[in-house]
Amino acid sequence: MNRFILVFGLIIMLSFSGRAQFDVWLASLEKPSVSNKEKGFYADSLLIHYRKSNPDSALYFARRVLHYAMLDQDTSSVDYALMHLGSLMRIKGDYDSSFYFYNRALESYKAQNYEEGIAAMYNNLATLYKTQGRYDKAIKNYHEALEGFKKTENFNARGNLYSSFAGLYFKLENYQKAYDYWSLAEADFIRDGFSYEITHCYRGHARLYFEWNKLDQAEETLKKAIDLDRQNGIDVFILEDYLLYLELCNRKKEYAQFPSLADSVLYYLKNINNPLNKAIYFEQNGDYFSAIENYPKASESYDSCLVMFRNGHLPEMPEMHLRILKKVFKTDLQLGLLKRTIRLWTEIETLEEQVSELRKDRITQEIDATYDLADKEEKINLLDEKNRAAQEIVLKERELKEKSEQQVLLLGIAILAFCGFLIYVILTNRKLNRTQKELKKNVEQKEFLFRELNHRVKNNLHIVNSFLGIEMHGKSDEVQEILKVCESRIHSLGLMHEMLYQGDITGQVDLKSYLEKLSAFLSKTLVNENTTITIQSPEEILVSGQKIVLIGLITNELVTNAIKYAKDPQRDLSIQIMVLVSPENLSISVTDNGIGLKEDFNPQKSNSLGMKMAYGLTRQLGGTFSYQNAAPGSSFIFSFKN
Repeated sequence: MNRFILVFGLIIMLSFSGRAQFDVWLASLEKPSVSNKEKGFYADSLLIHYRKSNPDSALYFARRVLHYAMLDQDTSSVDYALMHLGSLMRIKGDYDSSFYFYNRALESYKAQNYEEGIAAMYNNLATLYKTQGRYDKAIKNYHEALEGFKKTENFNARGNLYSSFAGLYFKLENYQKAYDYWSLAEADFIRDGFSYEITHCYRGHARLYFEWNKLDQAEETLKKAIDLDRQNGIDVFILEDYLLYLELCNRKKEYAQFPSLADSVLYYLKNINNPLNKAIYFEQNGDYFSAIENYPKASESYDSCLVMFRNGHLPEMPEMHLRILKKVFKTDLQLGLLKRTIRLWTEIETLEEQVSELRKDRITQEIDATYDLADKEEKINLLDEKNRAAQEIVLKERELKEKSEQQVLLLGIAILAFCGFLIYVILTNRKLNRTQKELKKNVEQKEFLFRELNHRVKNNLHIVNSFLGIEMHGKSDEVQEILKVCESRIHSLGLMHEMLYQGDITGQVDLKSYLEKLSAFLSKTLVNENTTITIQSPEEILVSGQKIVLIGLITNELVTNAIKYAKDPQRDLSIQIMVLVSPENLSISVTDNGIGLKEDFNPQKSNSLGMKMAYGLTRQLGGTFSYQNAAPGSSFIFSFKN
């Protein structure tokens, strides 16, 4: 506590005394008369100041803090310095040194049985593994950290953990979980009063809005981050804000303010030596010049970024490296540099194979880590839900307390006789509020578990489809066709779970919306430009999740069979899905304008597995299956009680 007070006092002095105070501190570090403890405080203050703007200077003073702490045999200060050294080495890309310092601090905290310190180091190690692309180890270490922060009131530390966890899920393209964890982090930062940390969450949400193509929301969030970072004067964060704003300008194709923003980025890059930020600047600059068709300038910017990869100034980032190579390739084509494009194409092909393997490995790592930590994941999800509920309770209790105090004060001054009655009302209201909140929390927990179950099933089916998509490459047309049919069947199952996850907890799905999404997928994967699929259905027909699975599979098979076998060479193929509702039954017809059915056609004896499935699944629905030749084409109808 005394150490914190002294450091805080030194920071306040720094804000008032400016450069002169810096000179005094630097001179004090060299004076033999100054104690090692005082030198450690001076070096620590300089470390804290430079960490926000100059990582190289911060690294120098972190080493000085460690040196004086070891001379003074101050264990807590040694651990503190080791943690900073690990983080700074990670920022510079020296992962071996970062791992060494983090592990030294972790072993020290374990020897002291200091739970929060252990949790913090697991968080730092997880972030290091995430940076290296070792996602399975990152997930496991984040869970270890979260276990350590279960009972903590150090909301800032837990907020940083949530923010790091969100960044990991963003890399794994699990954007909903990333959004949830950044929201949890923002709530904890607000509770602890660390306003400058909130901008991590703002930038995270902005990146998610980029992925979701919600550019107006991204711009609004970035403006909040810039305003807050300017108030706090944190140059490193301001630079990150401006780099994201450059990307926003390119995405929105609003180039008027791009040059002035680029100049601001260059100003901060002069004082902040971060190779990755420079590479991002060169890429965005290249995108801008390419958009305005200034291809020589675009080529110059992309080349500057590419040189950083080839000279080893950037860590291994195959996906970004591949993206830059492709942009250089396109620019060189515009400039007519054909010889160089041939060399680049060979390099692109090699890197594409590496990225493909990296993505497969990423999926595998996430699956392994998820199943290894299934029990912990469930506990942590429940903990996150409790934290959300607790944060809501804190805010609501504050509002209720303020209102109650005002009422008590006014009524107490006006009529003292009503004080006893007023106290009784307040106590009764609080009791009712607590009961209501408990009921609400129970409902929210059940709703969360229901949504999470469907979300996980949907994600697992999506992973299976991803593997099928990967397997299609290089296979024969016959194998690809079989895999596409399997993919459509799996997608019809995943679509139901997705709609249950996004809807309410009644377990029912809107039939029209489901069929529209299913037909959109089939159009994308199976249909050529000469085939159309249309849907006619009344609004708001709700069907249970159990039935919608069978409906989706039957419809999928009928449409797939029409696409494969009904095509008439004389005209474009048109497929119509129609939903008819009667007081007792629900009927769905799939009609095409193709060549029609053979006279001896029988779905039970058909060689088509899909037709046999459609007939059998209709029986599972307890319904009837019929078919007939249309004029032209054929029509299949299945009816059942809803």
